[in-house]
Amino acid sequence: MSLPSNLHFPDAVNMTQYLSNHALFKSDDLKKKEITKAIVELAVARFADSYKEELGVKIGTRFLIEDLKIGKDDFTKLPIPNLEKLRLHPIIWNAISSATERALIDCANSFKA
Repeated sequence: MSLPSNLHFPDAVNMTQYLSNHALFKSDDLKKKEITKAIVELAVARFADSYKEELGVKIGTRFLIEDLKIGKDDFTKLPIPNLEKLRLHPIIWNAISSATERALIDCANSFKA
């Protein structure tokens, strides 16, 4: 049995730049609805300059997306957008969650020492 690997996330500036330019967030539709901006801001607040195991990233991503759907952030206590008003289908939210998880893992891996 192999041990889970720790992922190190870069500082807020590098993480914001990386995620904002990640291919999975380049969709005009996501940008127009400000989903990309909301995800990047909250992901940076929660993950920047930290170490997480992959399972922690998966769970953290689910909470991040759920919080954006209801517009309440009990983790950082920061005000966040309420994206529920977009009335997206649950399948779309699942796709956004999967894309966010992949982008976060890619981000941590791209800044390995």
